[in-house]
Amino acid sequence: CSMPSCIVAFHVTCAFDHGLEMRTTLAENDEVRFKSYCLEHSSVSRSNAGGNSDRPETRHAGSDLPGSHADRAKQDQAEREKASHRKQKLQELEDEFYRLVDPKEVAESLSLPDAHVDFLYQYWKLRRKANFNQPLVALKRDEVDNLAQQEQDV
Repeated sequence: CSMPSCIVAFHVTCAFDHGLEMRTTLAENDEVRFKSYCLEHSSVSRSNAGGNSDRPETRHAGSDLPGSHADRAKQDQAEREKASHRKQKLQELEDEFYRLVDPKEVAESLSLPDAHVDFLYQYWKLRRKANFNQPLVALKRDEVDNLAQQEQDV
């Protein structure tokens, strides 16, 4: 926080997300100074902004818009929730990878006995779980790049 008596520290991006007061000051020697205030001092400085003469800074042009910080924060929060939900869904799929394969269907498509395919299926499950859900066969570099590109396209 830029208040002399305050020792609260925070990230600038977190301040933007929470709508805290951020000011840009142009000093006499063409030096630009940035002031940021914690939650406690943001509310005090907002309520006293009209009559406070000990802080002659001018606000940054983007902060003159009344809902810009709140709208941006809501949009960022929605994007984070969407990414978090997607990551959680992928984690659930990884944790229950074995439910995505039906051994009987594999046995029918390969014309193999059910017992053999079931034995391989159980082996595959155990090995993959023991290896922290990593695939038994590593993908080639080109395949990984293609999968990453497809994921970005979605």
